[in-house]
Amino acid sequence: MSMSITAAMRRPRLVELEGNLRVDERVAEPARAMLSACRAAGLDPLVTSAYRSSSRQAWLLVRKVGAFLLQGRSPLRAWRLARSLVALPGTSEHELGVALDICSARGEAVAHAEVQAWLSENAWRFGFVQRYPSGKSHVTGFAHEPWHYRFVGPDAALDLRGSGLCLEEYLAGICRLSFA
Repeated sequence: MSMSITAAMRRPRLVELEGNLRVDERVAEPARAMLSACRAAGLDPLVTSAYRSSSRQAWLLVRKVGAFLLQGRSPLRAWRLARSLVALPGTSEHELGVALDICSARGEAVAHAEVQAWLSENAWRFGFVQRYPSGKSHVTGFAHEPWHYRFVGPDAALDLRGSGLCLEEYLAGICRLSFA
């Protein structure tokens, strides 16, 4: 199931994934299969965030800015730090219903690391990629998020697997090829 960029931009058709969390209908079955396979491997993945409305995204950004202000950061520094962690409303992949934040249900650092290691090795098989990989903040504009996975479809996920590229670099390469 591939998803074109323009198709990803349409209003999501939301269906329940689990735990009252919703995703776009195109993502639901691959997500369920991935979570099931992770559980079959003896792990306990927990989706902590899926679809978010733009108002929820705005609330998360304001809350993050406020937290940095309470730590004594200047308003400009608080804004910049928050923006490296939270997308502007209208730009979040969660608003498209194609992104999942996944950790461990046990809430322990070791358990989170085990789930994220499994996802890092296997998510591509289900059409998902780790969206904000380590060492790519200068390209993505966001801090490393080992828990954030985005559905890109099996073809793109296979291409990205082991390439060392983040999604922005991959898409830039496709665009260069298209215009060459």
